[in-house]
Amino acid sequence: MAPQGPLGSAQLHSALLDEPVSVPPIAVPEAMRRVQKCSTCGFLVSEGRTLCVDCENKRYERTESADATAAEFVPAFLAYSPPPDDSWLANHVNLLAVLVLILSIVVAVVVFR
Repeated sequence: MAPQGPLGSAQLHSALLDEPVSVPPIAVPEAMRRVQKCSTCGFLVSEGRTLCVDCENKRYERTESADATAAEFVPAFLAYSPPPDDSWLANHVNLLAVLVLILSIVVAVVVFR
């Protein structure tokens, strides 16, 4: 009687019992050998770079935010201009569209009754 294993009485293929074949090492392309890691987070970066794009943006935003505290330049004709007053019609376009839709449904029901 065959020994009972994890598969029970199922037959194993002879390829599963053979020794694994050694695979020759694959040649690594030159471009892959030049890849470096980001000095901050360790993400892979191209040759010649020390920071990944995200870390570089974070560093740039941090230095820019310190410089951005100065007053922004505003042209003279905009500095003292009053804010634009939107008309009532522009503020209530959706309400008017719903009213027109309801009115058109009522007219269609009365006419085609």
